[in-house]
Amino acid sequence: MEWKRANCRYGHKCRDWGKDANHDNQFAHPGDVDWSFDPKMKRCKCRYGAHCKDWKKSVEHDHQYAHPGDADWIDERVVEAEERAKQEEGRRQDAEQAKQDAEQAKRAAEQAKRAAEQAKIAAEKKEAEEKARRLQEHETAEQAKQDAEQARTDRDAAEHAKRAAEQAKIAAEKKEAEEKARRLQEHEAAEQAKQDAEQARTDRDQAERDLEQAKIVAKKEGGRGEDMAGTWFDVQESVTRNIKCRGVCLLEDHRPVQSAP
Repeated sequence: MEWKRANCRYGHKCRDWGKDANHDNQFAHPGDVDWSFDPKMKRCKCRYGAHCKDWKKSVEHDHQYAHPGDADWIDERVVEAEERAKQEEGRRQDAEQAKQDAEQAKRAAEQAKRAAEQAKIAAEKKEAEEKARRLQEHETAEQAKQDAEQARTDRDAAEHAKRAAEQAKIAAEKKEAEEKARRLQEHEAAEQAKQDAEQARTDRDQAERDLEQAKIVAKKEGGRGEDMAGTWFDVQESVTRNIKCRGVCLLEDHRPVQSAP
């Protein structure tokens, strides 16, 4: 391993440089191979450069100025080349960065485009769903309206059927009452006819009995009452019906009537 001296903290301003051998053996100074460049200890650049006559001849000059090959020597062309290289590298990096930015912007634009398309699709889907929901609500409302109309129609029909049933019931009850009244009237008429028939039969029987009695009396008394033949008489005071004497009636109390029945 190569032995390396430490930098002299005074650098090119060191007063012992080249004068004190022990100091030079212990510390490195600008221009030494083991000198580590320290920007703080940078010397001024010799304007003569490699053509300097005092280079490596005047220790004091070397302490004060840097020459080609020294660590703190800066070659303008090298600096310019390095600067151009740095600029080229910067431009290359800028171009690369711009390319990356462009690609990133392109990817971002594509992502934004995809996001916009997805948002558009989502908006269209939402609009379609909203439209379908409104249509369904409208259809539901129309169906509810139709159901209400049908219910009202059914209610009206039920009311009409109920009224018709009530009217039919009333008509049936009326018909039944009329039929009952007719049967009752027929029954009463039949009873009355029966009673009239019974009365007529009784009257006829009574008349026949009276006639028989009259015949018997006529036979006994010998032809009385012939002069009254053909005249209407009351047969009995208690009987409202009149009979016409035919000349054979010999009832004791004949009274001619004024009018015929």
